[in-house]
Amino acid sequence: MMRRRNITWVWLLGAAFMVGCGKQVPEDIIQPDRMENILYDYHLSISMGNNLSYSDNYQKEAYKNYVFEKYHITEADFDSSMVWYTRHTEELAGLYKKVGERFRSEKKRMQELLALREDKPAASLPGDTVDVWYDRKLYWLTDVPLANKVTFEIPADSNFKAKDAFLWSADYIFLSEGERRATMGFNILFDNDSVVGRVKDITCSGVQTLYIKPDSAFAIKSVSGFILYG
Repeated sequence: MMRRRNITWVWLLGAAFMVGCGKQVPEDIIQPDRMENILYDYHLSISMGNNLSYSDNYQKEAYKNYVFEKYHITEADFDSSMVWYTRHTEELAGLYKKVGERFRSEKKRMQELLALREDKPAASLPGDTVDVWYDRKLYWLTDVPLANKVTFEIPADSNFKAKDAFLWSADYIFLSEGERRATMGFNILFDNDSVVGRVKDITCSGVQTLYIKPDSAFAIKSVSGFILYG
């Protein structure tokens, strides 16, 4: 019987929202509507950074810097504006009220996306359909070189059989208004070192899949793939 293996990922790419506030502030201070967006993305970057594995901790600074680059500001610009808002507590409270509402509206979805599996199981569970993915399920990719790609390799275990079919499903969420482009690639390596693979360009948000049903009688050695943003 042919069995299907599922790999489910979710990708969060970039961040940019536009919501107006309209309150007058000094010209040299980041305006409320823009500051709201920056704060939303800034705290999102902090949350994403806190969920990185130890080996990926170097990306924390890249995530934060991406927010500043996204809005064409420096960290000093952000800090000086935060000083002003801190001194004007009503304005700051109004900003965080809107930011909080946005996060609460996404809470249920984000809780599902942030469900991580920190440890790889010793072996996948047997069955007609098996989810063999073992790592965290949420990644935020940006055009920053240190944070624009993810690669993976899943060694075969005793539940991998010749001619198993593989389905890689990824839910892409493009939040920027600029160019939307990512590439996903998926390979199956057999024990005779032959390879079968698929590559797909992604240009819009939504669930995208790659499906491979190999006809090789050779045993499967590993499954690997990548996502490249930009």
